Order: sequence, then structure tokens, then C-alpha cells
Amino acid sequence: MSLKKSKPSTPLSSCSMKDIIDSNINLSIGSNLNIGFGNIISSQDQNSIRLSIMEHENSSLSSLSSSSSSSASNQVIKVTNSLSDDIYIMISDRLITFIIENHNGGITFDQIQELISKQILQINQDTDKLIEWLLKNQDKSRYNWFLGLFYYYNIGVEENSIKAFELFSIAANNNYPIAQVYLAKCYYDGYGINWDRKMAFVWYQ
Repeated sequence: MSLKKSKPSTPLSSCSMKDIIDSNINLSIGSNLNIGFGNIISSQDQNSIRLSIMEHENSSLSSLSSSSSSSASNQVIKVTNSLSDDIYIMISDRLITFIIENHNGGITFDQIQELISKQILQINQDTDKLIEWLLKNQDKSRYNWFLGLFYYYNIGVEENSIKAFELFSIAANNNYPIAQVYLAKCYYDGYGINWDRKMAFVWYQ
């Protein structure tokens, strides 16, 4: 997708609607694409995950010894699901924070796809499983927006402009700022919705 390059910001007093939209066409996202796993999930958090795994395993083992095979199996499934949720929450939240922080540092829309793909690769995360978890956890605006990015940038799923727009719209209407900028971009480009500069301007504001 071809996108305009960002322009220097213009004082609001001398801005036309087009100036404001053009100045926001590329969000700033930090310029370093080579930040690794440790920067997204700190060593302390990684240790916390490992401790959680050990605690869950010890708890499930002690429960298994005093349970029937059927109930023991159910307990293992519950423990595994709980552990997966904890890990995916941490990974998703860290990636979201990382992307937003970098959006304030200079990375353009054109670079976001590479940024996300690299970070998922560096944390050795299965994209399909992350998307599957996000699909099941759409109760928070940040996860609506984050899942929308996968459809918008064709990461692990087929590009779907309508689905991306819908997800950005849900998060934007719940006052999630980064989603409001992406929604404005959709209106500006006519992506997943009819081209509408007026609505783009409203959401960029």
C-alpha cells in the first residue's frame, strides 16, 4: 500500500484540513526496528513467567496425585489455559506498548508491518496462536485495535480492509487514541470504508 511521507507539523492557526491530515498520515513509532525480546518483555517478567510455570506445574502435580484421572485431566487443561492467558496477555500488552511508543518516535505506517513481524519472530511467538488468542479476547479496546493491525497489515491472516476498519472503529469509539488515528487513516484512504476526508479530519482531531 502506497502511503504519503509525513510532513513537518504546521501551527494549528495556519492549518487547513488537508495540512492536519497530511501531517498525521504517518504516525511516529520509534525508529529502531532491531529491538529484541528483552526490550518487549523484561528479564524480570520472563523470570516471573518461568516461576508461574513452575508453580502451576507443582500445583497440578500435587492435585493429580489425589484426583481421579478425569478430574486431573480437566485440572491440567485449566492450568494450561490459565498459563497461556497470562503469557499471551503479557506478550500482547508488551507488543502494544512497544508499537505505540515507537509510533511516537518516527516509524511510518509503511514500517509497521516489518516492526510487528520482526518482534513476533524475535520472541519466538507463533503468529497463528497469538491471533487465535486475540480472536477469543476481544473484550478490551487495545486487543480490538491490535487484532485490527493483523488484518490491516496482512500479518498471519489475509488482508481484510473491512475487518480492520470494524476493529479500529470499535476501539476508536471506546476512546482508544491510537485506534482513532488508524480509523482516521482508513477514512483518509478509503480503506474498508468510503473515502471521507471530513471523517478523517474528525478522527485525527
